[in-house]
Amino acid sequence: MCGLIGGVGRVPSPGRIEAAMRRLQIRGPDAQAMELHHDYWMGHTLLAIRQPPQEQPIHARDARIALVYNGELYDTAGSGAHDTAALLARIVPVLRAADPLAERPGLNGDYAFAAVLHDGAGHWQRLLIARDPAGVKPLYYRLTQDGFRFSSSVRALACCEDATPAIDRRAVAGLLRHGSIAQPRTIIEGIHAVMPGEWLLLEAPDFTPRRKIVTPAPAPHPGRGGLLDVAMDSVTRQAADVIARGQHAPVFFSGGVDSALLARLLDRAGAHVILRTLSIKDSVLDEGTQAGKAARCLGLPLETIELDPAAAAGDIDRCLAAMDQPTVDAINAALVFSRGSQPDGRVVFTGTGLDELYNGYVWNNDCLRHFAGKTPSPEALAAWLIDRTSYCDGSVLNRLLPGTPPCDIEPIIAADRDPTAALHHRLRDICLLRFTSDRLLRDLDDVAMQHGCEARVPFLGHAMLAHASSLAADDLRPETTGPGTVCDSYLTSPLKRPVIDAARTVLPLAILSGAQKRGFVLPYDRLMAGPLKDRLPTGAPYEAALCRNLVDPEALSDLSKGDLPAPGPWLVWTLYAIEQWLIDVNAELRQT
Repeated sequence: MCGLIGGVGRVPSPGRIEAAMRRLQIRGPDAQAMELHHDYWMGHTLLAIRQPPQEQPIHARDARIALVYNGELYDTAGSGAHDTAALLARIVPVLRAADPLAERPGLNGDYAFAAVLHDGAGHWQRLLIARDPAGVKPLYYRLTQDGFRFSSSVRALACCEDATPAIDRRAVAGLLRHGSIAQPRTIIEGIHAVMPGEWLLLEAPDFTPRRKIVTPAPAPHPGRGGLLDVAMDSVTRQAADVIARGQHAPVFFSGGVDSALLARLLDRAGAHVILRTLSIKDSVLDEGTQAGKAARCLGLPLETIELDPAAAAGDIDRCLAAMDQPTVDAINAALVFSRGSQPDGRVVFTGTGLDELYNGYVWNNDCLRHFAGKTPSPEALAAWLIDRTSYCDGSVLNRLLPGTPPCDIEPIIAADRDPTAALHHRLRDICLLRFTSDRLLRDLDDVAMQHGCEARVPFLGHAMLAHASSLAADDLRPETTGPGTVCDSYLTSPLKRPVIDAARTVLPLAILSGAQKRGFVLPYDRLMAGPLKDRLPTGAPYEAALCRNLVDPEALSDLSKGDLPAPGPWLVWTLYAIEQWLIDVNAELRQT
């Protein structure tokens, strides 16, 4: 919905702020505002979803508080009609309390915000920044010797610096091994992510924040039906403003049970649902056929975006280059945005979240089987997950990134917040942070913003998070099949049983008895053997941007000749994604 930026301490030069706001405009093309004071500054870019738009920063002048905000609150009258003013009213008593971190209000929504308490004469006294518990909205910060800066964008923060930013080699290693960068690390050294659910408080003159993680408080279920009623409540809240304006509610649609359930609930809430899917020409990876059958079962209109890999190189390069951080698999969403019709309400919906909350991935089942009857230590669980979900081994990483630890176990241990909990719940916590927030939500938000849209994720609403946390391990149905098993249909699968049981009452049997969808995958091998072949960094390693003090060009050369083992096309594809991103970042920094 918006982009925010600011800080306390030394204010960057006008040229640096201009460059940062230019970069941040990708998150808010409709309006920009910047306020500069003696030792604090706040900026905002607006994507106007509602009319009239709310100008920011917004002020509580009697309380001497200024606020910039990105996101939606779903527990206010009209569901977001006056989000910024409602949030400011809640933050004023918090920021003026003796200990703001002990006084936080419960906020039901997807948000990132920064609020400054000042003396009225241009000097800051307190800074509070926070991010929603699921990590739907991004927020980053950099701590320097003479200040603290925050932004919705890593690249906007980098534009504020006088020195050329350094690439974090361990972040690159994480991308190559796991396809994601483990928060709080980012691709740029010294820039960190505010963690999902984290609130940071600074008090002048100290720039070192105090911090605390907040999780959604258990909420009373809106009905007696359990998961289905909670999901319906979450969908209705998040779609209320779209429904009130009579606009379409586009759904990213695969034909699987998650997107089908979202579409059905939106339809029942009164939304004008339109389904969107991506169909890949001449590919076994195509999900257009399944999506078409499911759309007919639901009786909802479907827009199919046909993708010919041979003609997609330009769109792919533009997406990779424009990302705030390198991505390996946001291309499908980017193609739906770039080639599909523009949503009339600038809002799209996705069914992400049910796999993470309710034990829906095959590797969850494999892990439960492997540790059956045991309580693995955080180290043992992390080691198993790294081995099970890695895309390349440590020896290959050692060649590509000499001197960089090939295995970073600490982020997974940190995500295992309660080692005494049932293994189902431990896996949920790890998956939500290390996969969903680190990768899926970050990339979805970034791609949506590039195309002037806000992506909403109803199945990761606060009530849904609380419902999943309240389930006993037995409710998630322990494994009944062998390792790596993909069953013939959702009805015969042991995965995410609470979701399937709830969906039986609202979805056609034809969808539930259909083949399980296993996730969207582009035909990377065809792309790299065809339209992208001449641009791969392995083709001319000594000229590649990523070989400047980062990747060993000799190892890249060996990779291109097959002398360095790389199972499947994933490793080269990831290197290509990083290369395209670096080329664009270097060009952007030269302009500043």
